[in-house]
Amino acid sequence: MSINTANASNVEGRQVTRAKRSGDQVSVIGSLKNIKEGQVVFNVPTALRPAQQITDVVIIAGPPYSICEFNVETGGNVKIYNITTDKTIHFSINYLV
Repeated sequence: MSINTANASNVEGRQVTRAKRSGDQVSVIGSLKNIKEGQVVFNVPTALRPAQQITDVVIIAGPPYSICEFNVETGGNVKIYNITTDKTIHFSINYLV
């Protein structure tokens, strides 16, 4: 299912941010740019939310390449830290529900 973004934009030429549940595993994938650090960039639907906060490391496209922190909160909010608005990320986050 596609997920609407806020405080970030999907990357043209890439599939939009989306999530899928298979049994007790959830995958959230996408490509984002114009990310506003520390603000909610999207919200995971209720049936796909983790029981505890999930934090993962995502590579920021370069050059120069670096990493950012990708957080999926129990209420479904997704926030990204250690990034500036001129950067792009491509991500695939998997977790259990």
